[in-house]
Amino acid sequence: TRYQQLSVNLKIQINDMDKKTQDSNARLMEHKDSYEKSSKIITQKDQQIQALQKEISKQAGALETLKQINDQMIAQNDAVQNEKQKIQAELASLIKLEGVWQA
Repeated sequence: TRYQQLSVNLKIQINDMDKKTQDSNARLMEHKDSYEKSSKIITQKDQQIQALQKEISKQAGALETLKQINDQMIAQNDAVQNEKQKIQAELASLIKLEGVWQA
């Protein structure tokens, strides 16, 4: 009868919808798993970036310290060179005096 045919058609449609719903749910679970894995990876990468940023800051501090030490050594070297020039000038004047005395 027509009622039986409608009933069969509705059951077929309901079964199709159930199958589509199950397929959609399975895909959603796959996407959820993929999202969770991606989220974990992003969190790990973020932690790695933070650790690298700390290391970069530490290295930048060490580099600044080395630069200050280098600047101090340059200043000390300049002072030594100035002192050396003074001593050389005094030595030259002493040599001149010695020449005058001997003459």
